[in-house]
Amino acid sequence: MAGAVETYTHSGKIPPQGALLAVGGTLVGASVAGWLYTEFICGIPWIYVNVIAVAVFGFVVGAIASWLTRLGKIRNPGFSALLGICAAFVGLYVAWGHDVTVRGLYEDAPFSLSPGHVWAYVQAFNADGGWMINGTVPTGYALWAIWLIETTIVVLVAWAGSNDALGSAICCEPCGRWTKL
Repeated sequence: MAGAVETYTHSGKIPPQGALLAVGGTLVGASVAGWLYTEFICGIPWIYVNVIAVAVFGFVVGAIASWLTRLGKIRNPGFSALLGICAAFVGLYVAWGHDVTVRGLYEDAPFSLSPGHVWAYVQAFNADGGWMINGTVPTGYALWAIWLIETTIVVLVAWAGSNDALGSAICCEPCGRWTKL
């Protein structure tokens, strides 16, 4: 069609070395963010500030995934979005593993990423509660609902941040570099 204007679309390419960099770096970054997230939320006595921390944690995880996706020259928006979602869950998992030691609710509870240890801690925490809001210690279904909301916020914010990794960036396919407009 003569005179038609072509618009750029990402090629969908995922260079193997870029994928290794993005996945490895994002999972390490999400783990560190999860560790720091636990340190922060356990050290703040105001539960309402923790709500902001939840969104910031999701944003940081998404930003890490976004940055490493671009650094790895990955031109696949779906890859970046999936990486952000996976990284959010990894960060939350590490946060739970570290929560065991930071709160000190149970004597001699070591940091552990063993699924059995983390699950046992989650169940014990859910039965006993660990903090108070408006004079009430949430436990049981109320606490599960709070955790579901927390997880949803972290995952959605991380997904949104990583989903826009490529944005309007244009990659020169022959030279494999991002262009600067």
